[in-house]
Amino acid sequence: MTGKENNVHENTAHESDVKFVGKVTDCNSPVTGNDFSDRIGGVDFLKILSCLGVLSYHVLDDFCLLPGHNVAEMAYFAASFCIPMFFAVSGFTFGRRSFSAAYVENKIGGILKKLFGWVIFWCVISVFIYGQKRNPFIDFIDGVFGEGVLPVSWFIFTLCICWLASYTVFILHQRHRTRFYIFSAALLAVMVLKRSAVVSWNIPFYDSGTQFAWFGLYFTFFVTGMLLRDINSLIVRDNSVFRIAITVLMVLITYIYVSTLWVNEAAPFEVYGNWLYMIWFILIIVCSLNFIKFNKYVHEVSKGTLTVYLWHLPALVYISKFVPVTSGLTGALMIFSLFVIGEILYFMFRNYPLIRKMV
Repeated sequence: MTGKENNVHENTAHESDVKFVGKVTDCNSPVTGNDFSDRIGGVDFLKILSCLGVLSYHVLDDFCLLPGHNVAEMAYFAASFCIPMFFAVSGFTFGRRSFSAAYVENKIGGILKKLFGWVIFWCVISVFIYGQKRNPFIDFIDGVFGEGVLPVSWFIFTLCICWLASYTVFILHQRHRTRFYIFSAALLAVMVLKRSAVVSWNIPFYDSGTQFAWFGLYFTFFVTGMLLRDINSLIVRDNSVFRIAITVLMVLITYIYVSTLWVNEAAPFEVYGNWLYMIWFILIIVCSLNFIKFNKYVHEVSKGTLTVYLWHLPALVYISKFVPVTSGLTGALMIFSLFVIGEILYFMFRNYPLIRKMV
């Protein structure tokens, strides 16, 4: 292809994207297109809450299930919304202002650059601390399976696949809204029925044990976030009776859910997607959207949650060698410290040459 032909091809592709973006931004959905912005306090709050939940998972899981740590165990169970919530929030904000193939490519490319930067960083650190020479390319690939120098990388790769798969779903949402609602409801219903053991269908898409199965589970949470964005005007109400009702229901369901896990001694991931979990999960979102107002400082902090996520686990492993977490108090201090230091790193380096690509 000649240079002139290449330019024509690129311009045509760009025009096609612009046309599709126009279709998206002209839609009348309550929080899609021009009516939707980043200035939603509940979404910022959920990002921060989910980040703290992940820290709680990793900090508390070594000791909370031992006898005598009931409070830490309850906190551990109460944090079980964290990973699915990240996917739901990502679905809620997907294509928030404009949408095109380039939009999806930029999101995937941008987050993979950040991830690879952190993999290189931790490979260098491992040389200085442990004297281990690591290949960042191998560690980057190993992260897909929750291994390597940065095991939490699996989340990034799964999120990228969700973004890629949701390109078609978003087009369905824009062009055939009713079909999108049917698809979303069916996907959610199958997950709840399967994860609640109501049906015995052999659906690897929703059974734990394989990477593909976990993608199916988290993709459903992603699409659920897209669906909740569409019905935002129905679940957010400036009505005192409604808000009192959801508050009471939230407290009640939280108590039932956490108590059930505690009594049955079930691992939190075992109940992802079942009927009780989903009622609790959606109530968290509804309460956050209703009660949390936009705050510019909270908004800025929420932007640093990815940095906290990508920095905390190797740091926790190293720090725990000198300060083992054996109590709820130590755990709370560790969670707070990891979050604050991660946010400081974000604010320090978000405008720094090259490093800003990581945070």
